[in-house]
Amino acid sequence: MPIVPSRAVRLVLDTNTALSGLLWQGTPGKLIDAAKRQEVELFSSTPLLAELLGVMTRYKFADALAARGLQVQTLFEGYAALVQLVVPAQINPTIARDPADDAVLACAHAGCHRGSSADRQSGGGFAACQFALVPAL
Repeated sequence: MPIVPSRAVRLVLDTNTALSGLLWQGTPGKLIDAAKRQEVELFSSTPLLAELLGVMTRYKFADALAARGLQVQTLFEGYAALVQLVVPAQINPTIARDPADDAVLACAHAGCHRGSSADRQSGGGFAACQFALVPAL
């Protein structure tokens, strides 16, 4: 069943969730598919995309990529084209146990304060934004 939000849901996928969605199905794959159907908006940043590319090139993913007939660069470029690129917001360190996850929060904060494609089409603004931290799926 398709996701049909009343207002576009904005998502920032961490590297593990994005890669899982690109290589396998399940919930992360459904999120990627929803973005392809423009039912949700994906946001990312240069640091998050760089991390994703670095992880995709790890040897442990070579078999999964080969089994699906995928090339790292093609898969990465497809994902990069799917997301809206934002400049991460400056935030205070927040996640003590994994400071690298602050990049996800900084991206989410920036995505919250950027007008959505629906807002741009209607000429409206985006008044408020909420997001929840979802553990890696």
